[in-house]
Parts: sequence; C-alpha cells; structure tokens
Amino acid sequence: GFPIRPEGTIGVLSATTGDYLVQQEWPRSKRKDYKTPQEAAKALEKKKIDLLICDSPVAWWLAGMNESKGLVVAPIYLSEEQLAWAVRKSDAETLGSVNKALEKNQKDGRATTILKRWLPNAK
Repeated sequence: GFPIRPEGTIGVLSATTGDYLVQQEWPRSKRKDYKTPQEAAKALEKKKIDLLICDSPVAWWLAGMNESKGLVVAPIYLSEEQLAWAVRKSDAETLGSVNKALEKNQKDGRATTILKRWLPNAK
C-alpha cells in the first residue's frame, strides 16, 4: 500500500487523478468531491475538509491565490503522470508547429523555466 495514510476528510476535484487515487488507495476515507478548485479551496479554508488532493500546478495556484487565508502546499507527490497533446492525424501543419515549438523551448531552456514555474518541486 501507500506509505501515507491521510486522516480526516479528503477533498478532491471530481473525476481527476486525485479523485481516482483516493478512491483506489483509501476507499474507506471520508471523501468530498468538488467541481472547481475554488470550491475546494473555500471548503479547506472553512475547515469542511482537512486536506485537498489535486494536481501539483492546481495546488500551487490555489496556495498562491489563498496565501492570506493560510492555505499552503504540502509537496508530497502521490503519482506521476505522463502528459501529451493530441493533434488530428490529418493536421500535419499543427503537428509540425507544435513539435517545432517544443524543440525550441527545450533547446533554449524555456521548457525548464515553465516546468519550474508550475511545478516548483519538480525533479
């Protein structure tokens, strides 16, 4: 099992990786799902939930937007996701443009800068 066993009521964003993770790893936990990050942050602030499990960029964004209300990120990574962009197979022009932009951003370091901005604790 997981080395972490959260206690209390866990907030999740509906139909996200965090939601599925909580259902799979801690099926007996008290889980409340929210449609928007803002709803979840408000519930956390008002102590309706004890913690929120969500994607790292969302967590950092919420913490930044709600810093004055005492919300902070506990940088514990619970999963690793591979992300990709989807492009229509017939749209060679867009695919070429996206690949060119990705290659340029990797070469000039912009990709690392972007990752560090949205995932401050990224490896």
